[in-house]
Amino acid sequence: YDRGGIGGSDARPTPPTLEHIVAELHALLARGGTRGPYVLVGHSMGGPVVRLYAARHPREVAGLVLVDPTDFLQTTAEEDALWREVGVRGGRAWFNRAMAAADAQSQQPAGVRAELRAIDAELVA
Repeated sequence: YDRGGIGGSDARPTPPTLEHIVAELHALLARGGTRGPYVLVGHSMGGPVVRLYAARHPREVAGLVLVDPTDFLQTTAEEDALWREVGVRGGRAWFNRAMAAADAQSQQPAGVRAELRAIDAELVA
């Protein structure tokens, strides 16, 4: 499905937080008449989305499939240690600069960029 502000969907009226994305998915499934319980699949940033959906609506979820999910429990310090382990001294700061440079040249829709920035800000503590 196209989340708000992405693909063919209208711009979303609320910021693209995990809570709002889960609320949008819940409303979509209800409007579509799709009955649960569901097996939700989350890839990358979708991992935290389906985990939160399951936490908010446990009776509607039969299972989760996580495909290379974002590590939503990893702290900034732990992530920096992983970057250093693979030889990147700048850690998260280096990654953020690289992503900002790629974002500036990106062909991604504005909605995708906004969602990734918002979710990333929620995940890393």
